[in-house]
Amino acid sequence: LCSVDVGRGEPLQIVCGAPNVRAGLKVAVATVGTTLPGDFRIKRSRIRGVESQGMICSERELGLGEEHSGIWELPDDAEVGRPVGPAVGLEDWTIEIDNKSITHRPDLWGHRGVAAEIAALHRRSLRPLDLTLPATADGAPVPVRIDSPACGRYVALPIDGARAEPSPEWLRHLLLAVGQRPIDLLVDLSNFVMLDLGQPNHLFDREGLAAEGIVVRLAREGERLTTLDGFERRLQVSDLLICSGETPVALAGVMGGAGSKVEGDTRHLLLEAAAFDATTVRRTSARLGLRTDASARFEKSLDPHLPLAAAAHFVRLLRELQPE
Repeated sequence: LCSVDVGRGEPLQIVCGAPNVRAGLKVAVATVGTTLPGDFRIKRSRIRGVESQGMICSERELGLGEEHSGIWELPDDAEVGRPVGPAVGLEDWTIEIDNKSITHRPDLWGHRGVAAEIAALHRRSLRPLDLTLPATADGAPVPVRIDSPACGRYVALPIDGARAEPSPEWLRHLLLAVGQRPIDLLVDLSNFVMLDLGQPNHLFDREGLAAEGIVVRLAREGERLTTLDGFERRLQVSDLLICSGETPVALAGVMGGAGSKVEGDTRHLLLEAAAFDATTVRRTSARLGLRTDASARFEKSLDPHLPLAAAAHFVRLLRELQPE
Protein backbone atom coordinates (compact mmCIF):
# COMPACT_ATOMS: atom_id res chain seq x y z
CA LEU A 1 0.00 0.00 0.00
CA CYS A 2 1.83 3.08 -1.30
CA SER A 3 1.51 6.72 -0.35
CA VAL A 4 2.33 8.56 -3.58
CA ASP A 5 3.07 12.27 -3.91
CA VAL A 6 1.88 13.45 -7.34
CA GLY A 7 2.32 17.14 -6.60
CA ARG A 8 -1.29 17.83 -5.65
CA GLY A 9 -0.93 18.34 -1.91
CA GLU A 10 -2.40 15.24 -0.27
CA PRO A 11 -0.64 12.05 -1.37
CA LEU A 12 -2.62 9.38 -3.19
CA GLN A 13 -3.18 5.90 -1.82
CA ILE A 14 -2.26 3.36 -4.48
CA VAL A 15 -2.04 -0.41 -4.21
CA CYS A 16 0.96 -1.82 -6.13
CA GLY A 17 2.17 -5.42 -6.39
CA ALA A 18 5.39 -4.81 -8.35
CA PRO A 19 8.47 -6.52 -6.90
CA ASN A 20 10.62 -3.38 -7.18
CA VAL A 21 8.26 -0.93 -5.45
CA ARG A 22 9.93 0.80 -2.48
CA ALA A 23 9.94 4.01 -0.50
CA GLY A 24 11.61 7.02 -2.13
CA LEU A 25 11.25 5.76 -5.70
CA LYS A 26 10.34 8.18 -8.51
CA VAL A 27 7.59 6.55 -10.60
CA ALA A 28 5.14 7.16 -13.43
CA VAL A 29 1.58 7.38 -12.09
CA ALA A 30 -1.67 7.13 -14.04
CA THR A 31 -4.22 9.00 -11.96
CA VAL A 32 -7.97 8.38 -11.94
CA GLY A 33 -9.44 9.38 -15.32
CA THR A 34 -6.28 8.61 -17.31
CA THR A 35 -6.66 6.41 -20.41
CA LEU A 36 -3.67 4.19 -21.09
CA PRO A 37 -2.75 2.47 -24.39
CA GLY A 38 -5.26 -0.22 -25.25
CA ASP A 39 -8.14 2.06 -24.17
CA PHE A 40 -7.63 1.09 -20.52
CA ARG A 41 -9.20 3.77 -18.32
CA ILE A 42 -8.00 4.20 -14.74
CA LYS A 43 -10.80 4.24 -12.16
CA ARG A 44 -10.99 4.19 -8.39
CA SER A 45 -10.96 0.59 -7.32
CA ARG A 46 -10.87 -1.56 -4.22
CA ILE A 47 -8.13 -4.15 -3.99
CA ARG A 48 -8.40 -6.56 -1.05
CA GLY A 49 -10.72 -4.12 0.64
CA VAL A 50 -8.41 -1.11 0.23
CA GLU A 51 -9.20 1.84 -2.04
CA SER A 52 -6.59 2.45 -4.79
CA GLN A 53 -6.55 5.93 -6.35
CA GLY A 54 -4.55 5.27 -9.48
CA MET A 55 -1.87 2.98 -10.91
CA ILE A 56 1.91 3.00 -10.76
CA CYS A 57 2.93 2.01 -14.28
CA SER A 58 5.46 -0.17 -16.03
CA GLU A 59 6.99 0.83 -19.36
CA ARG A 60 4.76 -1.60 -21.26
CA GLU A 61 1.60 -0.22 -19.67
CA LEU A 62 2.57 3.21 -21.02
CA GLY A 63 3.43 1.85 -24.46
CA LEU A 64 7.09 2.83 -24.03
CA GLY A 65 8.74 -0.58 -24.20
CA GLU A 66 8.38 -4.27 -23.42
CA GLU A 67 9.59 -4.16 -19.81
CA HIS A 68 6.86 -5.45 -17.51
CA SER A 69 8.73 -7.25 -14.73
CA GLY A 70 8.26 -4.24 -12.46
CA ILE A 71 7.23 -0.59 -12.37
CA TRP A 72 9.22 1.98 -14.34
CA GLU A 73 11.92 3.51 -12.15
CA LEU A 74 12.41 7.16 -13.15
CA PRO A 75 15.65 9.12 -12.60
CA ASP A 76 16.15 10.53 -9.10
CA ASP A 77 16.10 14.08 -10.48
CA ALA A 78 12.68 13.69 -12.15
CA GLU A 79 10.44 16.50 -10.93
CA VAL A 80 7.44 15.35 -8.90
CA GLY A 81 4.07 16.39 -10.35
CA ARG A 82 5.18 16.96 -13.95
CA PRO A 83 3.81 14.97 -16.89
CA VAL A 84 6.06 12.02 -17.66
CA GLY A 85 7.07 13.30 -21.13
CA PRO A 86 8.79 16.53 -20.10
CA ALA A 87 9.95 15.03 -16.78
CA VAL A 88 12.19 12.48 -18.52
CA GLY A 89 12.98 14.39 -21.73
CA LEU A 90 10.52 12.61 -24.02
CA GLU A 91 9.14 15.85 -25.46
CA ASP A 92 10.56 16.58 -28.87
CA TRP A 93 9.75 18.05 -32.27
CA THR A 94 8.61 15.43 -34.75
CA ILE A 95 8.85 16.34 -38.44
CA GLU A 96 6.65 14.23 -40.69
CA ILE A 97 7.71 14.03 -44.34
CA ASP A 98 5.27 12.83 -47.01
CA ASN A 99 7.55 10.42 -48.81
CA LYS A 100 5.45 9.91 -51.95
CA SER A 101 7.59 12.50 -53.69
CA ILE A 102 10.88 10.95 -52.54
CA THR A 103 10.01 7.26 -52.68
CA HIS A 104 12.54 6.68 -55.47
CA ARG A 105 15.31 8.51 -53.61
CA PRO A 106 16.83 5.71 -51.49
CA ASP A 107 19.27 8.16 -49.92
CA LEU A 108 16.29 9.88 -48.27
CA TRP A 109 15.10 6.73 -46.46
CA GLY A 110 17.43 7.48 -43.55
CA HIS A 111 17.69 10.47 -41.25
CA ARG A 112 21.25 11.30 -42.31
CA GLY A 113 20.18 11.39 -45.95
CA VAL A 114 17.38 13.82 -45.15
CA ALA A 115 19.79 15.94 -43.10
CA ALA A 116 22.22 16.01 -46.05
CA GLU A 117 19.42 17.12 -48.39
CA ILE A 118 18.36 19.92 -46.03
CA ALA A 119 21.99 20.99 -45.60
CA ALA A 120 22.37 21.20 -49.38
CA LEU A 121 19.12 23.13 -49.86
CA HIS A 122 20.05 25.68 -47.18
CA ARG A 123 23.78 25.74 -47.90
CA ARG A 124 24.58 24.53 -44.39
CA SER A 125 27.38 22.20 -43.33
CA LEU A 126 26.47 18.65 -42.34
CA ARG A 127 27.88 17.41 -39.04
CA PRO A 128 30.52 14.76 -39.75
CA LEU A 129 30.02 11.11 -38.78
CA ASP A 130 32.98 8.74 -38.54
CA LEU A 131 32.01 5.71 -40.62
CA THR A 132 35.43 4.05 -40.81
CA LEU A 133 35.50 0.51 -39.48
CA PRO A 134 37.46 0.32 -36.20
CA ALA A 135 40.50 -1.94 -36.04
CA THR A 136 39.37 -5.54 -35.67
CA ALA A 137 40.77 -8.10 -33.25
CA ASP A 138 42.55 -11.33 -34.17
CA GLY A 139 39.49 -13.60 -34.10
CA ALA A 140 38.74 -15.96 -36.96
CA PRO A 141 36.72 -14.44 -39.81
CA VAL A 142 33.43 -16.01 -40.88
CA PRO A 143 33.63 -17.51 -44.40
CA VAL A 144 31.18 -16.00 -46.91
CA ARG A 145 30.31 -17.43 -50.33
CA ILE A 146 28.01 -15.59 -52.73
CA ASP A 147 26.40 -17.89 -55.31
CA SER A 148 23.95 -15.43 -56.86
CA PRO A 149 24.36 -12.10 -58.65
CA ALA A 150 21.30 -10.92 -56.67
CA CYS A 151 23.73 -10.18 -53.83
CA GLY A 152 26.21 -7.51 -54.86
CA ARG A 153 28.02 -7.24 -51.53
CA TYR A 154 27.93 -9.04 -48.19
CA VAL A 155 29.67 -7.81 -45.05
CA ALA A 156 29.84 -10.37 -42.20
CA LEU A 157 31.37 -9.02 -38.99
CA PRO A 158 31.84 -11.37 -35.99
CA ILE A 159 31.25 -9.63 -32.62
CA ASP A 160 32.11 -11.22 -29.27
CA GLY A 161 31.08 -10.20 -25.77
CA ALA A 162 28.14 -7.92 -26.61
CA ARG A 163 25.27 -8.06 -24.13
CA ALA A 164 21.55 -7.69 -24.82
CA GLU A 165 21.00 -5.26 -21.95
CA PRO A 166 18.53 -2.36 -21.79
CA SER A 167 19.40 0.58 -24.03
CA PRO A 168 20.28 4.00 -22.61
CA GLU A 169 17.43 6.47 -22.32
CA TRP A 170 18.60 8.66 -25.23
CA LEU A 171 18.49 5.72 -27.62
CA ARG A 172 15.13 4.49 -26.36
CA HIS A 173 13.64 7.97 -26.67
CA LEU A 174 14.87 8.48 -30.23
CA LEU A 175 13.37 5.15 -31.32
CA LEU A 176 10.07 5.89 -29.58
CA ALA A 177 9.91 9.27 -31.36
CA VAL A 178 9.76 7.49 -34.74
CA GLY A 179 7.37 4.74 -33.69
CA GLN A 180 9.93 2.01 -32.92
CA ARG A 181 9.44 0.08 -29.69
CA PRO A 182 12.73 -0.43 -27.81
CA ILE A 183 13.65 -4.08 -27.15
CA ASP A 184 17.27 -4.31 -25.98
CA LEU A 185 20.58 -2.69 -26.89
CA LEU A 186 21.46 -5.05 -29.75
CA VAL A 187 18.08 -4.87 -31.49
CA ASP A 188 17.78 -1.15 -30.80
CA LEU A 189 21.21 -0.38 -32.27
CA SER A 190 20.38 -2.42 -35.36
CA ASN A 191 17.19 -0.40 -35.86
CA PHE A 192 18.92 2.89 -35.06
CA VAL A 193 21.62 2.31 -37.70
CA MET A 194 18.97 1.41 -40.28
CA LEU A 195 16.95 4.54 -39.50
CA ASP A 196 20.04 6.75 -39.42
CA LEU A 197 21.81 5.61 -42.60
CA GLY A 198 18.94 3.89 -44.45
CA GLN A 199 20.88 0.59 -44.59
CA PRO A 200 19.15 -2.47 -43.07
CA ASN A 201 21.32 -4.88 -41.11
CA HIS A 202 20.75 -8.12 -39.25
CA LEU A 203 22.25 -9.92 -36.25
CA PHE A 204 22.68 -13.69 -36.12
CA ASP A 205 23.54 -15.87 -33.16
CA ARG A 206 26.94 -17.11 -34.35
CA GLU A 207 26.75 -20.19 -32.14
CA GLY A 208 23.83 -21.39 -34.25
CA LEU A 209 25.73 -21.06 -37.54
CA ALA A 210 27.60 -23.88 -39.29
CA ALA A 211 31.39 -23.96 -39.53
CA GLU A 212 31.11 -23.52 -43.31
CA GLY A 213 29.94 -19.97 -42.67
CA ILE A 214 27.48 -17.94 -44.75
CA VAL A 215 26.29 -18.93 -48.21
CA VAL A 216 24.08 -16.55 -50.21
CA ARG A 217 22.12 -18.46 -52.86
CA LEU A 218 18.74 -18.82 -54.51
CA ALA A 219 16.21 -21.18 -52.93
CA ARG A 220 15.76 -24.71 -54.19
CA GLU A 221 12.46 -26.28 -55.18
CA GLY A 222 10.51 -27.39 -52.09
CA GLU A 223 12.63 -25.58 -49.47
CA ARG A 224 10.93 -24.02 -46.47
CA LEU A 225 11.97 -21.50 -43.84
CA THR A 226 10.33 -20.47 -40.56
CA THR A 227 10.79 -16.70 -40.29
CA LEU A 228 11.10 -14.62 -37.12
CA ASP A 229 7.34 -14.04 -37.03
CA GLY A 230 6.82 -17.78 -36.48
CA PHE A 231 5.34 -18.60 -39.90
CA GLU A 232 6.74 -21.34 -42.10
CA ARG A 233 7.38 -19.94 -45.58
CA ARG A 234 7.22 -22.05 -48.72
CA LEU A 235 10.06 -20.86 -50.91
CA GLN A 236 10.43 -20.53 -54.67
CA VAL A 237 13.56 -20.69 -56.77
CA SER A 238 13.43 -16.92 -57.30
CA ASP A 239 13.84 -16.23 -53.53
CA LEU A 240 17.29 -15.21 -52.31
CA LEU A 241 18.42 -16.94 -49.12
CA ILE A 242 21.07 -16.43 -46.48
CA CYS A 243 22.25 -19.90 -45.47
CA SER A 244 24.37 -21.33 -42.71
CA GLY A 245 26.24 -23.86 -44.78
CA GLU A 246 23.35 -25.44 -46.68
CA THR A 247 20.64 -24.55 -44.12
CA PRO A 248 18.53 -21.42 -44.82
CA VAL A 249 18.61 -18.95 -41.90
CA ALA A 250 17.09 -15.81 -43.48
CA LEU A 251 15.13 -14.47 -46.42
CA ALA A 252 17.63 -12.03 -47.86
CA GLY A 253 16.49 -8.44 -47.52
CA VAL A 254 13.12 -9.38 -46.01
CA MET A 255 13.27 -11.18 -42.65
CA GLY A 256 15.54 -13.39 -40.56
CA GLY A 257 14.82 -16.97 -39.65
CA ALA A 258 13.65 -18.17 -36.24
CA GLY A 259 16.46 -20.71 -35.92
CA SER A 260 19.30 -18.19 -35.69
CA LYS A 261 17.69 -15.31 -33.82
CA VAL A 262 19.66 -13.58 -31.08
CA GLU A 263 18.54 -14.69 -27.62
CA GLY A 264 19.05 -12.76 -24.39
CA ASP A 265 22.14 -14.74 -23.36
CA THR A 266 23.83 -14.71 -26.78
CA ARG A 267 27.41 -13.39 -26.58
CA HIS A 268 28.76 -14.41 -30.00
CA LEU A 269 27.13 -12.47 -32.82
CA LEU A 270 27.43 -12.07 -36.55
CA LEU A 271 26.47 -8.68 -37.97
CA GLU A 272 25.19 -8.79 -41.55
CA ALA A 273 25.10 -5.74 -43.80
CA ALA A 274 24.59 -6.42 -47.49
CA ALA A 275 23.50 -5.11 -50.87
CA PHE A 276 20.66 -7.13 -52.40
CA ASP A 277 19.00 -6.82 -55.80
CA ALA A 278 15.92 -4.60 -55.51
CA THR A 279 13.75 -6.62 -57.92
CA THR A 280 14.52 -9.93 -56.18
CA VAL A 281 13.61 -8.54 -52.76
CA ARG A 282 10.46 -6.87 -54.09
CA ARG A 283 9.17 -10.06 -55.74
CA THR A 284 9.74 -12.19 -52.63
CA SER A 285 8.19 -9.60 -50.32
CA ALA A 286 5.12 -9.17 -52.55
CA ARG A 287 4.58 -12.91 -53.13
CA LEU A 288 4.71 -13.69 -49.40
CA GLY A 289 2.81 -10.57 -48.33
CA LEU A 290 5.74 -9.86 -46.03
CA ARG A 291 6.70 -6.19 -46.17
CA THR A 292 9.25 -5.09 -43.59
CA ASP A 293 11.35 -2.00 -42.85
CA ALA A 294 14.25 -3.81 -44.50
CA SER A 295 12.42 -4.86 -47.66
CA ALA A 296 10.95 -1.36 -48.11
CA ARG A 297 14.50 0.02 -48.27
CA PHE A 298 16.12 -2.73 -50.33
CA GLU A 299 13.37 -2.30 -52.94
CA LYS A 300 14.78 1.17 -53.62
CA SER A 301 18.22 -0.06 -54.84
CA LEU A 302 20.47 1.02 -51.99
CA ASP A 303 24.01 2.34 -52.43
CA PRO A 304 26.38 -0.70 -52.38
CA HIS A 305 28.86 1.36 -50.32
CA LEU A 306 26.42 1.53 -47.40
CA PRO A 307 26.93 -1.98 -45.92
CA LEU A 308 30.48 -1.27 -44.74
CA ALA A 309 29.43 2.14 -43.41
CA ALA A 310 26.52 0.57 -41.51
CA ALA A 311 28.77 -2.10 -40.00
CA ALA A 312 31.21 0.59 -38.84
CA HIS A 313 28.41 2.74 -37.41
CA PHE A 314 26.98 -0.21 -35.46
CA VAL A 315 30.35 -1.27 -34.03
CA ARG A 316 31.37 2.26 -33.04
CA LEU A 317 28.08 2.82 -31.21
CA LEU A 318 28.32 -0.59 -29.52
CA ARG A 319 31.88 0.10 -28.33
CA GLU A 320 30.79 3.47 -26.99
CA LEU A 321 27.88 1.98 -25.05
CA GLN A 322 29.62 -1.26 -24.00
CA PRO A 323 33.32 -0.38 -23.71
CA GLU A 324 34.08 -3.59 -21.74
